[in-house]
Amino acid sequence: MKDFKQRFISQLINEEPLPPRVDLEGAPEGDEMSDEVAFNQTLDQDTDTSDFDVSQAQASASELQAQQRAGQTEQIRGWIDSIGEFTSFLNDLGPESIQSKISGAECDTLLADISKTETKHIARIAQELSGLGERLKGFVNTNDDA
Repeated sequence: MKDFKQRFISQLINEEPLPPRVDLEGAPEGDEMSDEVAFNQTLDQDTDTSDFDVSQAQASASELQAQQRAGQTEQIRGWIDSIGEFTSFLNDLGPESIQSKISGAECDTLLADISKTETKHIARIAQELSGLGERLKGFVNTNDDA
């Protein structure tokens, strides 16, 4: 460790001074240089500075996010409607639902056999789908409040 310390100190003592500061063309007097001047000095002479201009975005990030959320909200509303329709198809009081058809089936038919084993299962699926629809409505309502 002692050798390293001695070498480090000798390097500091024998350090060469920094080269003098070179004045750049077009640079203002003093220590500060504008970004534009510094940028222009880094370009080749045949390069047009307008090639590097960037147009400002049309909408702010919050407007874009609001548009995105509105589109997603409409998509979720479509899902909610589809879930509601399918829930009614599974377990509605009307004569067209699966549950109504299998519970009104005559004895010794295929629908009667399905009714014995699948009535509770169909009701549970319809209940879970209905719950999913309600949770999605909560997300939509929260987004509408924001």
